[in-house]
Amino acid sequence: MPKIYLLKDYAGSACTLNKNENTKSGTVALLMKPPIENLTLLRTFSSNWNKFEKNMDIVWDIGMKWIIEAEVDDSPRAFVNRLKTQVDGDDTLTMDRQERLVNLLTLLQAGVDTTSNSLVWTMIQLARRPRIQRRLRRELEETMDGDFSRTEDLPNLPYLKAFLREVQRFSPSAGGNMRRLPFDVTVPSTNPNGDNDKKQEDYVVKKNTLIIFTQEVYSYDPVLLGGDPDEFLPERWLAAEHVLANAKSDKSMDLDPRTPLEVDLASIDFDFGDELATVEHESSSSAVTMNTGIIIAPAPILSSLLLSSPFSVGPRMCVGARVAQNEIYAFLIRIILDYELVLDPPDQPKTERVVKLLQTPFPIPKIRFDPVNP
Repeated sequence: MPKIYLLKDYAGSACTLNKNENTKSGTVALLMKPPIENLTLLRTFSSNWNKFEKNMDIVWDIGMKWIIEAEVDDSPRAFVNRLKTQVDGDDTLTMDRQERLVNLLTLLQAGVDTTSNSLVWTMIQLARRPRIQRRLRRELEETMDGDFSRTEDLPNLPYLKAFLREVQRFSPSAGGNMRRLPFDVTVPSTNPNGDNDKKQEDYVVKKNTLIIFTQEVYSYDPVLLGGDPDEFLPERWLAAEHVLANAKSDKSMDLDPRTPLEVDLASIDFDFGDELATVEHESSSSAVTMNTGIIIAPAPILSSLLLSSPFSVGPRMCVGARVAQNEIYAFLIRIILDYELVLDPPDQPKTERVVKLLQTPFPIPKIRFDPVNP
């Protein structure tokens, strides 16, 4: 029997330190114990499922190998050894070997490939869009002032933040976030007073229902986005940030969370410069209209952290979010300042999103790294 099912008795309860029933990691439980009672037919007719089980066995073997090596070395600095140590003398916060294995597998699958996959997408977008690359380099040179290790400068890099937000919208590594309802939720009818054949009753979503917030579906909705979803445009998030800031300072503003808004470019506290004039040549979208100086801010709902961030939000957000964000920022800042990324050859097939456990690029274009200051 594949090793994946050896976890079935404890995968759901071993994913958090406090083992609280209300804070179980649904993602890990889903990966380790698929909600399928009888897998005989699936194993018989699905080669993809058999490949998945085989690959999970490999991940299991790697995790167990590392745990055994850490136990033999008995180093107190080893992460998996620290998990078995009491926290503030509380025995309930320790983990046995099986629990440590589940947490280590979570880190292997959710803490490594997701970040590296996001970085691959950022380099692809940079190489395909010289205008955006130039604008990012100018912002970094003006803000960082030669010191590239100051994290306090990150809030002063609005275009870099907008660029990363657009990368996450355009090619999200994760499919979405999940939450289990702690109580019943009533969804009001959109047509409560219609004719008998069209009348709709309120819909009740029951307690304990698993709700999935699918980022890609929302992010590629042209109605919510207010423009062509296949256009890569970081400027749209500068406009969205401007709208939200105004709504926060002006409590009288009545924002419809599902309606995009037109924003005057001149009202945004950002130096767009002459480079924005080339946007029209990159796409036929009306997201930016240079003649009228108007940019479309996406619907405010798309700025919700449940839809805009791969790390989720709240007490169950990714524990490595800050580390991953700083890693991506540090990598991009260094790459953009030191190299110009160029497609070589310039005419290459369009990169599509291929869904595996992550959304990976295919085919990966050939990119040349030219030193900015050779």
